[in-house]
Amino acid sequence: MKVLHVIPSISSKRGGPSKAVVDMVKALRLEGIDASILTTSDNVFYQEASYPEGIWFEYQEVPVLMYSCVGSCYRQIREFLISPGLTMWLVKNIHNYDIIHVHALFSFPSTVTMIIARLKGVPYIIRTIGQLNAWSLKQSYWMKRIMLAVVEKANIDGSIGVHVTSSSEEEDVRKLALNAEVLNLGLGVNRPERSNLSSSLNQKQQTIFLFLSRLHPKKQLENLLEAFYILQYKHDRADWLLYIAGDGDPSYVQKLRELANELNLESKITWMGHVTGVKKESVLADSDWFVLPSASENFGISAVEALAFGVPVILSKEVGIADLVSNYRAGIIAPESPEQLSDVLRKAIDGPTFEMKNAAFLLVDEVFSWKKVIMKLIAFYKKSIEDRRA
Repeated sequence: MKVLHVIPSISSKRGGPSKAVVDMVKALRLEGIDASILTTSDNVFYQEASYPEGIWFEYQEVPVLMYSCVGSCYRQIREFLISPGLTMWLVKNIHNYDIIHVHALFSFPSTVTMIIARLKGVPYIIRTIGQLNAWSLKQSYWMKRIMLAVVEKANIDGSIGVHVTSSSEEEDVRKLALNAEVLNLGLGVNRPERSNLSSSLNQKQQTIFLFLSRLHPKKQLENLLEAFYILQYKHDRADWLLYIAGDGDPSYVQKLRELANELNLESKITWMGHVTGVKKESVLADSDWFVLPSASENFGISAVEALAFGVPVILSKEVGIADLVSNYRAGIIAPESPEQLSDVLRKAIDGPTFEMKNAAFLLVDEVFSWKKVIMKLIAFYKKSIEDRRA
């Protein structure tokens, strides 16, 4: 079986979706599926390195084909990631694949891939990465509404399925009355060889909270900072540290740092910037809690990565995996308001229990292992292809 995954960008600065597609393709290849990635080199604000364009190369053990995008001083055009080279390659080569797995909506590479696949009669599945939820649809509202009416609804209805990663995301798709099968299948993570199951229990003078995600307004980091201010100055608890690992729009990051300074929290916060690889693993292993008070999160891959290290999570109910975390007792589902969130932090400051850390491992093993996720995905691929041939 030959499967092509198409995503606008694989820059790790884009957050979870970019990392997830690389890991997904890698896991597919381990199961004997000829899977690869077609993407763009992104715009100058997200490019991490110079990669060859127009030829296949290996990226983190995965075959990748990358094409450049049209540059522009206008953000809307720049972010749409228009790529003539990618379009021409698809027209000439898309028929060579058994199935196309598209990641993201409202972006040129994804949209044009689905149009070409429909015209060429090649089956495709679309992973919406949360872009059909109410919060996301309100951003650039009219552009998205127009795109849905003109092309994206037809693209979705023409697919063999919509890949969602949580029950809340499935509900978002159902509300739009889209004419497509829904595949509710979460993402996976790889368990580290060495865990910190007992390293942080009762051995630190300060509890370490970790925020590891793209710095974006929907993550509501402002609420978290204000909650820590209440914890420090109203509840008189100073035995904590906050690691903020991630990057985003420079002007927004500057606003966050100014807010932290206004709240007199700078001495309690370590701004780590974008972290990957060994440094990221080290940060996860050193943390007691992972915190994400997001206003909208279709899945929450960074939270699952924390769970894989035995780090319990504190999440808003808007994070896609919140129900599973609650069911397994692998963390705390917290209100988003600073006042209520500070109460949760105050109770969490003594550190997670051994049982909660064990529950984090159990949740990853039983639900979020790549082996289990990929076998279900392959079964869906095969059934879809067989149904079309019948």
